[in-house]
Amino acid sequence: MGLIDRLDLLESFDCAIVVTDMVRYELERGGEGAPDKPALDRWFSKAGNRMQSIETTYGLMYQALPPDVQRRIRLTTDAGENSNREFSDHARHTLS
Repeated sequence: MGLIDRLDLLESFDCAIVVTDMVRYELERGGEGAPDKPALDRWFSKAGNRMQSIETTYGLMYQALPPDVQRRIRLTTDAGENSNREFSDHARHTLS
């Protein structure tokens, strides 16, 4: 949706928008040349309290790393996908 600049479609849902910390890091700190970066930057700045970022072990470990290591890891692993998996496993085991 970022590529077609239609992140406004997320506003049609009557609920909070939840992303894991690593997904948010990847979206916010994506490459400057990424075609959807301007749309994502605009949307995140307008989302306000509707956007909720869920802390994960992956995100906490990532924040503890030096910036040069963060860049290398982001390019070589599926950190966002792994944080989503961690969150969904936790939710599956704790929510009815």
